[in-house]
Amino acid sequence: MMRRPTFNKTSFVSASLVALTSSAFAQNVVPVEMTGQPLQYMADGKVSACGLRITAVRVAKNNRIDAVEASVNIDARGRATVKAVAYKPATAVEFAKGPVSVKVKSAWVRAAGAPATTPAGGTVLPGDDNKSILFGTSFDSAWGVIEAHLKESPIQMAVRREGEPSEWVLSGKVALERRESEQLRQCIEELSSAMEQSLAR
Repeated sequence: MMRRPTFNKTSFVSASLVALTSSAFAQNVVPVEMTGQPLQYMADGKVSACGLRITAVRVAKNNRIDAVEASVNIDARGRATVKAVAYKPATAVEFAKGPVSVKVKSAWVRAAGAPATTPAGGTVLPGDDNKSILFGTSFDSAWGVIEAHLKESPIQMAVRREGEPSEWVLSGKVALERRESEQLRQCIEELSSAMEQSLAR
């Protein structure tokens, strides 16, 4: 049975973080620029879930741009989900006209020293466009990613596109405008209250 996280006003969640199991082969970790966007979901006029969309961009050796996205969401019932999107490498001019999405085979996100957002039960679903992927994950791993941003700590993310032999692991701090970070903090505060009320019933 999955351990239910505990909540209080001073700390949204207290959870034991375990080391990420090492893989069988080494992978280069590439520092990149990461930008974020707060996500807020409402039900009956109340916050029902909060999330963070992360876009990572790197410039390849041929001056073409690689870009991937991952959205990490947590809800008032203690559930967590991840959505991953990848784009076809393109020039800056081509990206300005509109990025072209490509099929994602696997993805994860994690805070430094925390477990990765791996698919719960190994179940991965296709997104609406049949190119992105969606999966449920542990609350602790998803919360760790959001908390890392709030603490201005780096995260890592990996997305493997169809046809690629392996994931490329990216690392960086997620940059949001101050008003967007405050919006995310407010969402988390309201969600925390909703979860406390749910657990008290």
